[in-house]
Amino acid sequence: MSQCQLCGGELDPDTHACPQCAQHRAGVRRKTTMPLGSPSTNRNVSARTVRPQTPARSIRSTQSMSNLTGTTGALLKQMVAAAQQGRAHPREDVVIVLDVSGSMDECDMEGWRRLDAAMECLERLIRDKQRSDPDDQIGLVSFSDTAHVAAPLKPLHDASSLLTALHDARGGGSTNLRAALTVAGQELRSDGQADAATVRRIVVLSDGFENVGTATSIADQLKDKDGAIIQSVGVAGDPAAPNRPLLEEIASLIGSERQYRYITNFTSLQRHLTHVSRKLSTTVWPGSGAPQP
Repeated sequence: MSQCQLCGGELDPDTHACPQCAQHRAGVRRKTTMPLGSPSTNRNVSARTVRPQTPARSIRSTQSMSNLTGTTGALLKQMVAAAQQGRAHPREDVVIVLDVSGSMDECDMEGWRRLDAAMECLERLIRDKQRSDPDDQIGLVSFSDTAHVAAPLKPLHDASSLLTALHDARGGGSTNLRAALTVAGQELRSDGQADAATVRRIVVLSDGFENVGTATSIADQLKDKDGAIIQSVGVAGDPAAPNRPLLEEIASLIGSERQYRYITNFTSLQRHLTHVSRKLSTTVWPGSGAPQP
């Protein structure tokens, strides 16, 4: 039987019309034309008006799962998989990629060095996520000339080793973002517990002064082949300082929103990383909840 292209409901075999859409239009007409306060009007509107669906909840009614592509489609599939497992939201693996190169020593973030501001705000991100999502995992990759795993992916029930590694991160030297993304991808792939309901995120904090290698090809591979979502944050008080085109190019696109921010002061950085600490499925479509399996 044919399905409606708007709501996914079954079409009437004789009229080829969709009863659900017809009821919705009728409810809207009643709401706008009948006098307010009429008991019969209020009953009809409440009974027949169809609430607009969020992207997550309308996924099964607007298109088949097999037709979903790109980062948005991958995230929706993970949300559906989580719902099928009885969870409100997907579990997340998050690898923080922190630039500790020499240029991060600049003191232009409301009296903070770029690196110190990043560390302070990342600690708050970790603590916020530990309170809200202790089953999620966070790891840390620091980089300058080279990159290494400062703290492997680990559930947030105990974040002490992660916080110690964060504040011990020191560097100087050049900015090898390509190496950092390569190591971050390896760390994400090392999680043997990841499944179809696991969101993989890479959160990059850097001033973007890439002077070793080229990061864009690795970023494309992580997004296209590994399904990772890259969120990049340009950190520098001087508007001319960060390599904004590079940081924007490596960031994922979810819907029409590029997952990139350029931040010039400590207060805004703290506010943005508080937002990043929340599960991605709740910040892309706030209040949507889990899609129905």
